[in-house]
Parts: sequence; structure tokens; C-alpha cells
Amino acid sequence: MDRFMTAQEIADAAQRLGLSCVPHTKRAVNMRAKREFWEEFEQFARKRSGAVGGGGIEYHVSLLPDAMQSALLGEVSKSVAVTSAAQTRAVEVAKREVLDTTDLTARQRQVMNARSQVLNAIENVQIAEGNTRSRTVGLFIEDTTDFGIDHDILAIANDRGNKTTIHRATILRWFQYGEKAGFSALAQQAT
Repeated sequence: MDRFMTAQEIADAAQRLGLSCVPHTKRAVNMRAKREFWEEFEQFARKRSGAVGGGGIEYHVSLLPDAMQSALLGEVSKSVAVTSAAQTRAVEVAKREVLDTTDLTARQRQVMNARSQVLNAIENVQIAEGNTRSRTVGLFIEDTTDFGIDHDILAIANDRGNKTTIHRATILRWFQYGEKAGFSALAQQAT
């Protein structure tokens, strides 16, 4: 990770990440930097340009404790994964909008859209929490309110009257159908 941070940015990150291995104030970070001679390593400490932030020193993340480096790397990785997932979802929504669903009934389209909403909500939480799909589906089964899906959407997605209870295997099967054949596979088949 090729990244330099100011003392304030280091302190803010330590506080945000809940790490005690690095001080949570700019002053304390500067004192630690002085005590550990961070500025003596020319390739790891550099002057910050005055126009951006009033000058000062920036330190390379490799000077920080391993726990802090790992947490920062995890934070960056999570951010990249969330951005990538958002872009993927945007592409999937665009595909769904141009999907030829002329053969589907209004009810089938409604079920397909409700199921895709459920799957998107589960994927959002999966990525944000860093859980496996199976674990996230289990959390969804336990309490759907944390996922932002209301009972009306669940009833439509389940397509079994007003029943809002959806089984784990059913949701995993929806994921499988969607990945293999696209969103149209989520539509309830006409009987």
C-alpha cells in the first residue's frame, strides 16, 4: 500500500478503526513519531505541500504497527469491494431493464423484481459485513428488518399467498438461478 498520511489522518484512522496501538490525537501521534524517529527515514516521511493542508509532515503507512496497517488495508479492500459490487448491481439493473420479459405476466415480473430486491439486499449486507453468502442468508432468515426489506416485498417474492417466511434453501436457489440464467430465471414459472 503506497500511502502517506498526516498525523491527524493517522489519529483519525486509529480512532475510526478502534485501534489502541496508535494514539487517537494528532499531538500524541506527533510525539510518537518524534520518539520513534519517523522523520529520520527520508523515504517514509515527507513534507506536505502547503497549498493542500498547511504544510507539515506525512508518514508512510509502513511506519505504523502491523495491526494498523492490516486494518487500513482491510478498509481499502472493503471499499473497493463495495464500489465494485455497486457497479455490478448497476449493470445488473440495466440488464434487467432491457430484459425481454414480454412473455412474462405482470405477476411474474412482480415476483422477479421482488426476488431480485431480496437478493440485492442480502448481497449489500454480505459485502458490507464481509460475511459469506451462506452466513448472510442465515442472518436474513433470522431478521429481515435489518436488510431493509418489508413484508410486502417478502410476500411477493415468496409468491405463496401472504406468507413472508422464506426458507434458506429457497433463497440460495434464487441466487443459483440468477447467476446461471439471469434475472428472468427469478420469475415464478406459469402453471
